[in-house]
Amino acid sequence: MSVRWSCRPRRKRKTVGGYAASAAILLQERIRHTNRIKGLLAGQGITDFNPLHKDRRQLLDAARTGDGRPLPLQLKAEILREIELIELLLRQIADVEAAREVLAGPKTAKAPSPVVLLEQLKRHRSGRSLQSFTSKASPKLRQPPPVGSLCGARANTMAERHGRPGARHLQSG
Repeated sequence: MSVRWSCRPRRKRKTVGGYAASAAILLQERIRHTNRIKGLLAGQGITDFNPLHKDRRQLLDAARTGDGRPLPLQLKAEILREIELIELLLRQIADVEAAREVLAGPKTAKAPSPVVLLEQLKRHRSGRSLQSFTSKASPKLRQPPPVGSLCGARANTMAERHGRPGARHLQSG
C-alpha cells in the first residue's frame, strides 16, 4: 500500500504584521486615487477640493472650473468613479484595522506616566545608590596620568639618554 503526499501548501495564519501590510497597501491605493482626483481638478483650475471630505459628492456637484463653467460631464463621471474607489478603499481599510484589533486582543490600559515609572524604579531598587548600580553595569575606565607626571624621573632619564644631562632644570614647578 502506497502513501500519497499532498502537495498543497498549508495556509498560514494571519498575523498582526500581515494586517499592517495589507492596511499599508490599501492606504497607498487610497492616496493614489486621491492624487488622481486632485490632478484632474487642478487641470480645470480647482485646487481646493478634498476627495476625503465627508460631503465630497455634493462638493463635486457644486464645483466650477477656474473660469466659472460647470465641470465637463465626462470628467465629472471619471471623478465619480474615482470617488467610488476611494469609498471602497476606506471601507476596506476600516475592515482590516478592525480585524487587526481583534487579532491583537483587547486594548491594554493606558501606559503609566514617566513619573509613575520613575517611582516604581526607585521602589524596585530599594535603597541601592546609583553609584553602586552603575559600577556593576559599566567597566572601570583608566584615569589619565596627572599633568606633571611625565616631567618626573622618566623624562630625566630620556634626556640623559640622548646626551643632555642638563635637562633637570625643566622640572621646576
